[in-house]
Amino acid sequence: MTDDEVWTRFADLARTWRIPGWEVSIRDAFEAVGVPLDDPDHARAAVRSALAGRPWLVVGWSDYCEDRRGSPAPLIDGTVVAFLDPAQHPSRLDVVEHADAASATADYVVREAFRVLASRRIQPGVDGA
Repeated sequence: MTDDEVWTRFADLARTWRIPGWEVSIRDAFEAVGVPLDDPDHARAAVRSALAGRPWLVVGWSDYCEDRRGSPAPLIDGTVVAFLDPAQHPSRLDVVEHADAASATADYVVREAFRVLASRRIQPGVDGA
Protein backbone atom coordinates (compact mmCIF):
# COMPACT_ATOMS: atom_id res chain seq x y z
CA MET A 1 0.00 0.00 0.00
CA THR A 2 1.35 3.43 -0.93
CA ASP A 3 1.63 6.33 1.51
CA ASP A 4 -1.20 8.07 -0.37
CA GLU A 5 -3.46 5.03 0.07
CA VAL A 6 -2.65 4.90 3.78
CA TRP A 7 -3.50 8.58 4.21
CA THR A 8 -6.74 8.01 2.27
CA ARG A 9 -7.68 5.26 4.75
CA PHE A 10 -6.82 7.70 7.54
CA ALA A 11 -9.07 10.41 6.07
CA ASP A 12 -11.87 7.83 5.88
CA LEU A 13 -11.78 7.38 9.66
CA ALA A 14 -14.10 10.39 9.85
CA ARG A 15 -16.86 8.07 8.61
CA THR A 16 -16.40 5.45 11.31
CA TRP A 17 -15.25 6.96 14.58
CA ARG A 18 -18.76 7.96 15.69
CA ILE A 19 -20.51 4.67 14.94
CA PRO A 20 -22.51 3.62 18.03
CA GLY A 21 -20.78 0.83 19.84
CA TRP A 22 -17.39 1.63 18.35
CA GLU A 23 -15.14 1.26 21.36
CA VAL A 24 -11.71 1.76 19.83
CA SER A 25 -9.68 4.69 21.09
CA ILE A 26 -8.76 7.27 18.49
CA ARG A 27 -5.08 6.46 19.11
CA ASP A 28 -5.74 2.78 18.38
CA ALA A 29 -7.70 3.68 15.24
CA PHE A 30 -4.89 5.97 14.05
CA GLU A 31 -2.27 3.30 14.80
CA ALA A 32 -4.26 0.61 12.98
CA VAL A 33 -4.13 2.65 9.79
CA GLY A 34 -0.33 2.87 10.07
CA VAL A 35 0.17 6.39 8.79
CA PRO A 36 3.76 7.36 8.00
CA LEU A 37 4.90 10.29 10.12
CA ASP A 38 7.91 11.29 8.08
CA ASP A 39 6.63 14.04 5.76
CA PRO A 40 3.81 16.31 6.99
CA ASP A 41 3.60 18.24 3.71
CA HIS A 42 3.17 15.07 1.66
CA ALA A 43 0.62 13.84 4.20
CA ARG A 44 -1.39 17.06 3.87
CA ALA A 45 -1.41 16.76 0.07
CA ALA A 46 -2.49 13.10 0.25
CA VAL A 47 -5.28 13.86 2.73
CA ARG A 48 -6.40 16.87 0.66
CA SER A 49 -6.64 14.60 -2.36
CA ALA A 50 -8.59 12.00 -0.33
CA LEU A 51 -11.05 14.70 0.77
CA ALA A 52 -11.66 16.04 -2.76
CA GLY A 53 -15.31 15.60 -3.66
CA ARG A 54 -16.11 14.02 -0.28
CA PRO A 55 -17.55 16.85 1.83
CA TRP A 56 -18.98 14.40 4.38
CA LEU A 57 -15.41 13.64 5.47
CA VAL A 58 -14.69 17.35 5.95
CA VAL A 59 -17.80 17.57 8.14
CA GLY A 60 -16.83 14.38 9.97
CA TRP A 61 -13.41 15.72 10.93
CA SER A 62 -14.95 19.01 12.04
CA ASP A 63 -17.35 17.04 14.22
CA TYR A 64 -14.43 15.03 15.61
CA CYS A 65 -12.67 18.26 16.57
CA GLU A 66 -15.78 19.60 18.29
CA ASP A 67 -16.27 16.36 20.22
CA ARG A 68 -12.62 15.87 21.19
CA ARG A 69 -11.75 16.92 24.70
CA GLY A 70 -8.43 18.08 25.98
CA SER A 71 -5.70 20.45 25.02
CA PRO A 72 -3.16 21.42 23.97
CA ALA A 73 -4.31 20.20 20.57
CA PRO A 74 -4.98 21.33 17.02
CA LEU A 75 -8.38 22.78 16.20
CA ILE A 76 -10.33 23.60 13.08
CA ASP A 77 -12.93 26.32 12.68
CA GLY A 78 -14.18 26.48 9.10
CA THR A 79 -11.10 27.33 7.05
CA VAL A 80 -8.96 28.32 10.05
CA VAL A 81 -6.63 25.81 11.69
CA ALA A 82 -4.65 26.52 14.84
CA PHE A 83 -3.02 24.85 17.80
CA LEU A 84 -4.90 25.53 21.04
CA ASP A 85 -2.83 25.74 24.20
CA PRO A 86 -4.69 27.44 27.07
CA ALA A 87 -1.43 27.73 29.03
CA GLN A 88 -0.07 30.13 26.39
CA HIS A 89 -1.05 33.70 25.66
CA PRO A 90 -2.44 34.01 23.08
CA SER A 91 -3.90 30.51 23.35
CA ARG A 92 -4.29 30.00 19.58
CA LEU A 93 -0.88 29.30 18.08
CA ASP A 94 0.27 28.50 14.53
CA VAL A 95 -2.91 29.97 13.04
CA VAL A 96 -3.43 29.46 9.31
CA GLU A 97 -6.45 30.48 7.23
CA HIS A 98 -6.84 28.18 4.24
CA ALA A 99 -8.48 28.85 0.88
CA ASP A 100 -11.08 26.11 1.38
CA ALA A 101 -12.44 23.71 3.97
CA ALA A 102 -10.78 20.63 2.45
CA SER A 103 -7.32 22.21 2.66
CA ALA A 104 -8.00 23.29 6.24
CA THR A 105 -9.23 19.81 7.13
CA ALA A 106 -6.14 18.20 5.63
CA ASP A 107 -3.92 20.49 7.72
CA TYR A 108 -5.97 19.76 10.85
CA VAL A 109 -6.01 15.98 10.31
CA VAL A 110 -2.25 15.78 9.83
CA ARG A 111 -1.56 18.00 12.85
CA GLU A 112 -3.85 15.75 14.91
CA ALA A 113 -2.15 12.58 13.67
CA PHE A 114 1.24 13.88 14.73
CA ARG A 115 -0.14 15.00 18.10
CA VAL A 116 -1.84 11.69 18.85
CA LEU A 117 0.78 9.32 17.46
CA ALA A 118 4.06 11.15 18.04
CA SER A 119 3.20 13.74 20.73
CA ARG A 120 4.53 16.36 18.32
CA ARG A 121 3.27 19.81 17.47
CA ILE A 122 4.21 20.19 13.82
CA GLN A 123 4.50 23.38 11.82
CA PRO A 124 1.29 24.50 10.15
CA GLY A 125 0.66 23.66 6.53
CA VAL A 126 -0.32 26.19 3.92
CA ASP A 127 -2.37 25.67 0.77
CA GLY A 128 -0.38 23.93 -1.88
CA ALA A 129 1.69 21.99 0.67
